[in-house]
Amino acid sequence: MVKMKHLNKVTYTVTLLIIMIFSSRAYSQYNLILKQQQKSYNTIKIAKIKSGTQVMFKYTGGKPEADGQTIMYNEYDSTGKCIHWIRYWPDGAKIEETNQYAFDNKGRIASIVSKGMNGNIDTRIEYTYDFNGNEAESDKYNAGGSLMTTWTHKYDKKGRETEQTITKGSDPLPMRKIYIYDDSKNIIETDFYRQDTLTYKYVTQYDQKDNPVEENQFSRDGEHTRRILYLYDSAGNQIESRTSFGNGNLISVIKCRYDNFGNPLEETQYNAKEEPESIVKYNYEYFK
Repeated sequence: MVKMKHLNKVTYTVTLLIIMIFSSRAYSQYNLILKQQQKSYNTIKIAKIKSGTQVMFKYTGGKPEADGQTIMYNEYDSTGKCIHWIRYWPDGAKIEETNQYAFDNKGRIASIVSKGMNGNIDTRIEYTYDFNGNEAESDKYNAGGSLMTTWTHKYDKKGRETEQTITKGSDPLPMRKIYIYDDSKNIIETDFYRQDTLTYKYVTQYDQKDNPVEENQFSRDGEHTRRILYLYDSAGNQIESRTSFGNGNLISVIKCRYDNFGNPLEETQYNAKEEPESIVKYNYEYFK
């Protein structure tokens, strides 16, 4: 365990893998993640962030504990892209996974090499792009070089992704995502299929600034299973998300606080009774 150091710096964790941090936000659909991802590149670059460490403090008796656990470390290049990512075990004492990112001469992700706690390579993802610069395919291989998973993407004439297919090894039933847009290029519906059978869908509503304000998840039979409501500050930073079941019963709440660049400083998780359960604080390092 480590003590939280109070440093006058800023950071943001890029959600390069869907990955990474979101607890109840795991239900968030593609468009919100994409918007946050692009924004994080810009804010990291402007703030000249070199690295960031996330430290989680659990609440006991309504107060955060004095000692926190390091849960994640990110290193960035001067353009704001994550080049090195480390996730720690919950006790903060051991590394669980390390990702190393490589980019091509156009600044696009070329590969991600993932290593396990023993330091050996577990998986490798390689990316290819079409003539318009859109991601066309990514292939995930295991340590022995065998293909595990393939993601393929289709786009319309406006360059919007309309379909993503996920194939795992010899599985004869690939997963598919179909994206439907409004006139403002926002994804208003994401349909998830197991081959040709609809399994569930997301329907998203936006405010006048094209920020997602409500996401609803429905089962294949039309049952309303999840709802997430989002609030933003005047700068467009997401300051709260409320996740509930379709019947309205609250599941969890996340509240965020940001610096002047739009990089989060704190992220607090609340339970269904809106009692704080944990808070993640950010340590920071700048490029000189």
